[in-house]
Amino acid sequence: FFRLSPHCYYFHSHLGVHFWEVHGFSFGICLRVYFCVAVIDLYTLLMSNAFASRQLGQVVSRSPAPSRMMSSEGEPADAPPAPSPGPPLPLKILSGVLVGILVFAFCNVYASVAFMSSPYLYSSLQNGVSMNTLTAAIACGLAVCFSSFGTGIWGPDINPTIIQAEMVNGLVSVMDPDTVEQRLLPTFLLAVPLSTMLVACAFFALGKLRLTKLVLFMPTPVTRGFLAVIGVEVTRTAIENTTGSKFHLGTMWPLLVSGQWWAHLLPALFVGALLYVSKRFKLASPSVIFPVLVGLPVVLFYGGLLATGTSLELARVKGLLYPEVARAYFWTHWTDMNLGAVDWTAVVTVVPMMAVLVLIVSIDFMLKLAGAETMMQHDIEFDHEFTLAGKINFLLGPLGLPPGYMSLKFLMMNYAIVDSPVCRLPGLISSGLNLALFFAGFPLINYMPRFFLGGLVFYTGIVFLMDNLYDSIMVLTHKEYALVWALVVAAFFVGLLPAVGWGLVFACILFSYEYMKRNPVKKILTGDSIRAVHRRRQTTVVLRPLMNKLVTVMQLQGYLFFGSTTHIVTALERLMESCRYRCQSFVVMDFQLVTGLDTAATAVFTKVARKARRKNLTFLWCGMEFRIQRKLRAQIDLALAFPTVESAVEWAEEQVLGFWRAQRERWLATDGLRHIRAAAELQGLVCAPLAGLLSPAELRD
Repeated sequence: FFRLSPHCYYFHSHLGVHFWEVHGFSFGICLRVYFCVAVIDLYTLLMSNAFASRQLGQVVSRSPAPSRMMSSEGEPADAPPAPSPGPPLPLKILSGVLVGILVFAFCNVYASVAFMSSPYLYSSLQNGVSMNTLTAAIACGLAVCFSSFGTGIWGPDINPTIIQAEMVNGLVSVMDPDTVEQRLLPTFLLAVPLSTMLVACAFFALGKLRLTKLVLFMPTPVTRGFLAVIGVEVTRTAIENTTGSKFHLGTMWPLLVSGQWWAHLLPALFVGALLYVSKRFKLASPSVIFPVLVGLPVVLFYGGLLATGTSLELARVKGLLYPEVARAYFWTHWTDMNLGAVDWTAVVTVVPMMAVLVLIVSIDFMLKLAGAETMMQHDIEFDHEFTLAGKINFLLGPLGLPPGYMSLKFLMMNYAIVDSPVCRLPGLISSGLNLALFFAGFPLINYMPRFFLGGLVFYTGIVFLMDNLYDSIMVLTHKEYALVWALVVAAFFVGLLPAVGWGLVFACILFSYEYMKRNPVKKILTGDSIRAVHRRRQTTVVLRPLMNKLVTVMQLQGYLFFGSTTHIVTALERLMESCRYRCQSFVVMDFQLVTGLDTAATAVFTKVARKARRKNLTFLWCGMEFRIQRKLRAQIDLALAFPTVESAVEWAEEQVLGFWRAQRERWLATDGLRHIRAAAELQGLVCAPLAGLLSPAELRD
């Protein structure tokens, strides 16, 4: 409208600027405001073009289908299938611009979480914004090009950011109070890329060695407990950033009765809750509801300032805006990393927190990939994505940047707009936009309302708490749900690091308990149930009862350790007690489904084999991997080891047949006995095909 009407355009561009200047705003701020207006105009234009494209597509889809092609013989020929047109170009551009702007906004949020955790770092807040923005640009640009699905939006995330804030508190607690102000920034700027390199090593190892399933071995209540703990820390950080007051057990009760504290908190809590409700109940498409709910609070805030005549300086004094941060060049965070001022002792003390960061990020990345696969109905190669994430973080680490990986909320927004799992253009646009903002170095956080940033952090924390505390009651037992709450309470009272340590202990206990309940003995079969080789009918008739009594096949499964081997010992002892024959018996131990065993399981097999020799029982080992065979060979004689269970049973059949021939030669001592035995066998061979067709009397005749 403003572009088409010259008079309105004149009022919009000249009188409007004069109006802003009268109310105390500089011309630079006016230009930034009009930049936002231009973005809104672009959004309207693209949405109208996209709507027109969709309407045109519906008209084309309702048009009659063209006639089929005819072959040279006059028969209808099938035309080659037309390729999928994909989303229109305006939708791709719209998605890339919207996602890029929101990613930059969240980069400011993540920077505020880490750099506002200590007053010594607040003056360098713009360094944190630059670091997160460059991570978003590099990670998203590379992932879009090389990932198995192009819709993913990669960048920094709240999980490593929360642990980085804990690292800042840990550094401050061990550094010299006289030098902490000068040495904290370079020390923290070094600790961040070190944690990124650890994340890169973990991602690359899990992906390259195809060990991503190891993350799934973490018990579900412990995993949900870890993420709920992160949700508690995110919520506490949102409260502190919004109100400017530390929120812990000592200061909690005076703050809860403060009206001013609630006046700052409630708007942020309302914004976060509104974002979560719109996402959970799908009130509208994420491509519409998320930009509106993110942009509307800012518009209302500045509208309120204009209506009340409040200047930006007065808003900062009242705590409605963050204290002003000086503009920094994009290279500042590299020049501030003065290795000579780094407190190396303090860096060593936060290594356990880096390990916690690696664990939490690995679990979070796996869950986000699983969620993306479910949402898009598109197969994702987890090993490839972990390997790619490792390579990207190997690049981010030397650049002094925080770790980056896929963000599910931005993926959902991008996919809701383009409706294609392989559309790569929005990710490239988002990456290029954040790269441009990185070089510009614009301190956007100076003009973002405090409750708005707090609301975005609240939204993230509510997602963690609702998904892992409220929804867990539907999928966990009462004991498992109690464990989740125990970890949350421990994190609130004793801190994040002890709570994660207790969670790992609980994970080991639950892992051992679950595997102890699982029987590693899958099946116990008799020797006659497996046909190793085709033999003559006479031999088969002889072998069947002997194999049923003298040969047993025990199929094992899973990982064998000290807790699960008790089932194997019980089954073998029961077998040895039932073995009353003086002749040699055989037990075929099938390891084809065994994934590994520990030293305690090896000692158990050694003890059982020693007892079996006294019972005239021989073990035949088959189907073992090389590493399992090497571990057993150190303590057990594996001379009777076979590649498959069929080859082991065939060897046992030969031994049983040899025993049968020896016994026959021993007891059929005269020619008359041998003649009677041969006549009986011949009669059995002749009459067996007629069994069921003639009566027993006719068979005897």
